[in-house]
Amino acid sequence: MSILPEMSSAADDIEEEIRRLDEEAETLLEEMRGTVGGLSDLRYGRLANGELREQVLEGLERLESSCDKRCMNFHDRA
Repeated sequence: MSILPEMSSAADDIEEEIRRLDEEAETLLEEMRGTVGGLSDLRYGRLANGELREQVLEGLERLESSCDKRCMNFHDRA
């Protein structure tokens, strides 16, 4: 009785597992590169939404205007 068939099957299983793990590692590496690239863009102000700066400034202006109105109403009542 020979153990060669079992050893051969085990070796095939290990090779398949290594191949699967290599693919998984490559996928994870690509995801990490994308995340790092996105964080770099955020750090240096290169965002995918080119209008974001203007949208944020408009929102801040509306907030400032609202605060000014509330302060004026508060002072008028005082």
